[in-house]
Amino acid sequence: MRGIEDFLGGKPQPKDVHVNKHGDITIIKGNKKFRMDVKRPGDKIGPDGKKTPEDPHFHLYERRNGEWEDVTKQHRHFFKKDGVKK
Repeated sequence: MRGIEDFLGGKPQPKDVHVNKHGDITIIKGNKKFRMDVKRPGDKIGPDGKKTPEDPHFHLYERRNGEWEDVTKQHRHFFKKDGVKK
């Protein structure tokens, strides 16, 4: 949680935390947004055109010019057993 707090610029308050109908969490604090896609991460389309479930992941956004934009060049950040996949 410490890394998330560092990214958001402090500890989120209950009003900053939103849970979607699938149980995934989004935290918005100021102009920063952290979104988890764990319980329902969506589908990806393979080279054969078939849909397969995506691995659980999270997103880091910052509001720029009124729009939410990725903080890094990487849109999805994937989890691994001992941390985050590089």
